[in-house]
Amino acid sequence: MRNGSANLDWIPRGQIAFEKCPNLKQHQSCWYNVTEDREELDRADAVIYKAFHVREDSYMPLQRNVNQTWIFYETESPFLTWDKFRWNNATIWDKMNMTITYAPGSDIVYGMYDVRCKRISDVSDSQNYAASKKNAALFLVSDCLSSGRMSYVKELQKHYPVEIFGKCGKGQICGHFLNDLECENDLMETYKFYLAFENSYCKNYYTEKAVKTMAIKTIPVVLGLQNYTEIIGGGTHVNARDFKSPKELAARLHTLSTDDDAYNEIMRKKMQMKCRKNKEWRAMLCELCEKLHNREGERNILPDMRNFWGVKENCLNPRDFFTGISESMGDFRMSSKYKMHGME
Repeated sequence: MRNGSANLDWIPRGQIAFEKCPNLKQHQSCWYNVTEDREELDRADAVIYKAFHVREDSYMPLQRNVNQTWIFYETESPFLTWDKFRWNNATIWDKMNMTITYAPGSDIVYGMYDVRCKRISDVSDSQNYAASKKNAALFLVSDCLSSGRMSYVKELQKHYPVEIFGKCGKGQICGHFLNDLECENDLMETYKFYLAFENSYCKNYYTEKAVKTMAIKTIPVVLGLQNYTEIIGGGTHVNARDFKSPKELAARLHTLSTDDDAYNEIMRKKMQMKCRKNKEWRAMLCELCEKLHNREGERNILPDMRNFWGVKENCLNPRDFFTGISESMGDFRMSSKYKMHGME
């Protein structure tokens, strides 16, 4: 791969990212760049497209160079990936040769927050984690409509105190979660619970929300389509889907709030866990470089990415997701995107 194109600004340009790839042969190498320059794109051996970053002013080739490999790369959920423009106007989604996503059926499986946590310590821990908590539950959220989670939290607030910051609450209190981690972590540790509610409900999809709490002294309350026990371990969190309604969840949070022993039992299990990524980004790039060399000349055309990565094929709309866990709640406020995909 002499050149590539994607909006992956965290990857160093040139050959740096491929310098220590263990399985590359001596004569093999890859080189990476981010560009929308048409001539450079035409010269590339492989082009990486991240659908989430395709804009109306993006240059989108109508045809794939016969010697190129086009790669569909996505870490966002299908629901977040597609907007009206990308879905209706892009002409490239049925011309892809490889996939890099968190979905198990991808050519390369890679998720930004794909971690597994293991208990590494059974050392006795006598710390009273509950004693230092001044506040009840925290919810940091800026996307107010996408998943119906705000409707759920509003109902939860009737029975248990939840403080909301971000665009959907009292405004920004810290910067972006990637740029102001210390502020956010310090804030989270003043609360007994942190609501780790996902922005969409799609197969195999989860974000940093639950993962980031594992090194922070607060209990995550999770809400998503995943088996969180497989990801962050059993007994380390509260799963909202285990309760028939926000009111029932609130009762459990009240119990933990007033019973230091019960609260500390969860906290101690959580703090004994060590989490690590299943695959670092450099390993993903090395795997890509190796596959491109090994498949040189091979150009399989994959099914249309709008089906492979389709919202209908991979996601639940909020009404279906909340069935059985939202007794006494009214209708959900949710994004018009579901209507676009015929999922009202």
